[in-house]
Amino acid sequence: MTHAGFAHITQDSVSLLVDFSHGTPQILHWGKALGAVTNADFYAAASLEPVAHAELDDPMFNGIWRENSRGNIGRPALLGHRAGSDFSQLFEITSVTQSATHIEVVASDKAAGLEIATRYEFVGSGVLLVSQELTNIGKGDFYLDDLSVFMPLPDQIQESMDFTGRWVKERQVQRREIQSGIFSRELREGRSSHDYTIMQLAMTKGAGYQTGEVYSLGVLFSGNLRHMIERQPGGRTHIAAGELLLPGEVILA
Repeated sequence: MTHAGFAHITQDSVSLLVDFSHGTPQILHWGKALGAVTNADFYAAASLEPVAHAELDDPMFNGIWRENSRGNIGRPALLGHRAGSDFSQLFEITSVTQSATHIEVVASDKAAGLEIATRYEFVGSGVLLVSQELTNIGKGDFYLDDLSVFMPLPDQIQESMDFTGRWVKERQVQRREIQSGIFSRELREGRSSHDYTIMQLAMTKGAGYQTGEVYSLGVLFSGNLRHMIERQPGGRTHIAAGELLLPGEVILA
C-alpha cells in the first residue's frame, strides 16, 4: 500500500508517523499510539519551526537521512565519499510501500550514484526494527564511513542513560542531563564487553520504572558500535546508533 503524503503504522500502543510532503521522509511522531490518522497536515504543521534571525530563509526539515544538502546542520545519517566526491547526497524518493506493521522508503541520488532503502517494522510489543541498505549505482568505489539510524525525541525528553562497567562490576548506570551538541558512546573492542552499553536511553526528567517516558535505541550487532544523542541549537533532539566502521572497512564496489 502506497501513500503520497504520509504513512502511519501502529502496534501495542506505539505509533510511527512518517511524512513525505517535503520531498524527504520526516518522522513526525514516534511514541504513544495516535489512533486513526486521516491527515498528517496537523502533525507536519506542529513540527514546523519558525525561522530565526541570521539563519536559513526556509525552515529546516530533519529528514531521516539528515542531508546537509537540504540545509540540515546536524550530523548526517550517511557519511562517505567517492575519492573525495559525492560526500553530500540529495536523495529523492522513488517508492514508498506500507503494510499494517511496516514502512519502506527507497530513494536515490543519481548524481552521487547512490540508492538507499530504509525500512521501519514493528516486530512485537511495540518494538520498532529499523534497517537500512545502501547500494552503489555509480562509477567507482564508494567509501562508507557511517550509516546510522536517527530517531526524533519529543521536547519533554531531558535526560539520557547508558551503562558502563568492568570485570564483576558490569552494567553500571550512567545518567546525565541532555545538553546542546552531540553526546557519543563508542565501543571499539570489536565485541560485546564489560563496558558495552547495550542500548542508550532518553527519558523525561526523573523517569523510572513506573513513571515518566523512556525511549531507547540498540544495535543488532556485536562489533564496534556508536550511540549518540544530538540536541540542535533550536532544541530538537535525536537519538542515534549504528556500527562504528573503521577506515576502509566498508567499500562498496
